[in-house]
Amino acid sequence: MSRWRHTWKPWPRNPMEKLYPHYFNFHFTNYPTPKYVKGCYLCYKVEKFPHDSPTLLESGVFENQFYPRKRVHAELCFLKWFKKQKAFSEQNLGPDEIYRVTWYMSWSPCWECAARVLEFLSRHGYLKLRIFTPRLYHSDKAEDQQGLCNLAKKVQLTIMSLQDFEYCWETFVDHKTKPFKPWDNLKENSQLLSTRLEHILQQGLSHRPSCHLHFPFPFAVTGVPPPRGACLLPEGALPGGRAQEGEKGPSEQKGSARSWRQTPRKRHTRQEDDIMEPWPRLLPGTYNFHFPNLLNAPGRNSTYLCFEVEKIQGNDAESCHMGVFQNQDSVHAELCFLNWFRVQNLSPRVDYQVTWYLSWSPCFYCAMKVVKFLRKHKKVRLNIFASRLYMYDHREQHGLRNLEQAGAQVAMMSPELFEYCWDNFVYHGGNNFRYWKGVRRNYNTLVEELDEILDR
Repeated sequence: MSRWRHTWKPWPRNPMEKLYPHYFNFHFTNYPTPKYVKGCYLCYKVEKFPHDSPTLLESGVFENQFYPRKRVHAELCFLKWFKKQKAFSEQNLGPDEIYRVTWYMSWSPCWECAARVLEFLSRHGYLKLRIFTPRLYHSDKAEDQQGLCNLAKKVQLTIMSLQDFEYCWETFVDHKTKPFKPWDNLKENSQLLSTRLEHILQQGLSHRPSCHLHFPFPFAVTGVPPPRGACLLPEGALPGGRAQEGEKGPSEQKGSARSWRQTPRKRHTRQEDDIMEPWPRLLPGTYNFHFPNLLNAPGRNSTYLCFEVEKIQGNDAESCHMGVFQNQDSVHAELCFLNWFRVQNLSPRVDYQVTWYLSWSPCFYCAMKVVKFLRKHKKVRLNIFASRLYMYDHREQHGLRNLEQAGAQVAMMSPELFEYCWDNFVYHGGNNFRYWKGVRRNYNTLVEELDEILDR
């Protein structure tokens, strides 16, 4: 007898018209840390919004896509669907009309989806977005706090109130005329989460340090020191995204630059050729912690790369891209940039000036990847300014020399460049940059050390 085989089919459920009542009651409860709540549901409505009154065009429900090939979050499922709807094209709008999209999401967006949403909105200026959510996804993680702060620049972010739950029940749930029944502590939880969201957004819009993260998972001693930027993941966690099978997992653990490394779970590790979108800017607390040019910098195990891309035509330089990358698991920030830069439709007839401002200088492996890239792309000129020198072993020195031989400028960040990065890559809220103690002295020391390395 032949074995039964399951044949994967295209995801059939997106978008759905309604949710089952028990689905809504399970996934949309606003308990701050619910157990076993996997996946994410996105209830949406699209309106044409003139000055007098909005017109509802369509509504429905999206959920995370789990097959056939890879997981796709509900937000990205919606964006992909929206782009294909001819009824929502800009040509259908009058001179004073826009499309207003409203999302009611069971979890707030992760930082990666937040970046993709912002990119989509920047390309579709005729679209306005509002997001209502009952819970905050990983609200103690700096990258997801950053994602919310970035979204708040363009999107209305709100914690769902009792009235919002009642509206969703009536609009997006197949309730069979049954009324909505609030669960215990709904109003209290809504107020608590609203205060938490307001606190996160205030941190991003003012000069306040970011929240301290708590990492309850102990390090396993293997006797192998970690490479620069090694990120450790607890059981079931997926890097930079939602937990296994859509579960909301605990925060990923991080250690100091000299702590020991846990054996990585290969099936959860980002691939080196994954393309990630950059952040627009950094939070002030993140910048003030990771970028000071300290000669001894414990705990700075992540690397941040602020970049600027300019098109050079004759004597004129036109800035075309700016942003920030952070290392993601085993993929360092330099490789994140190169993977993203390769798909930016580079013109073979245009010279590009790329400038990096790094919290750590490149490791040997990244340096050789950059050298290979520069040799292949003769029209790209690269300037690298590092806050600190990463010297894991003697190979890092060879890597810096190879970069210079390949045509890259390698230098240390001066005090003036720290202020430039503050002005252009940080949500500083109008606050002036404050130099830390010893910034000029440390700069001179690092310049002498770098000159000695490059002159060998």
